[in-house]
Amino acid sequence: MWKVISSATSAKIWILCARLFIGLMFIASGIAKLQQPYDFLQTLYRFHIVGEKVGLLLATVIPWLELCVGACCLCGIMLQGAFALSVLLFSMFTLVQALALANGLSIPCGCFGNVAATTPIDIKSVGRAVLLLLIAIIALFASTRRSEKAALGLEGVVG
Repeated sequence: MWKVISSATSAKIWILCARLFIGLMFIASGIAKLQQPYDFLQTLYRFHIVGEKVGLLLATVIPWLELCVGACCLCGIMLQGAFALSVLLFSMFTLVQALALANGLSIPCGCFGNVAATTPIDIKSVGRAVLLLLIAIIALFASTRRSEKAALGLEGVVG
């Protein structure tokens, strides 16, 4: 009656869920930032980490990078690269939020543009960023391990 799910199948399910979740997060975030680019730029400046030129560069690149990573995750293409960039982005977001919290800045994270702009960074938002980072790290390792097995012709043979 109940079929036991193999570890290879559970890894596929994990990767599918992670890529859909991460993909939707990045698509929503990228679109929100592109709809109000000057607000996102102001949010970057409020962190007091970057100057004008670097802030402008980041405000231009980050939303498009989020859209590209999100699209790759949703479409299931270039997953290792998408997950690696997810780890990089979530690491950066986590670090920036933790620094803002440590420096006592009462500013919104800017994660979804002005959608969540009323809530300042707190320990919960840093915790969410850490959780997203962990999901991306696990997805990256799961997809890497699965690709290595496929390259060796062991997928389906070794669980």
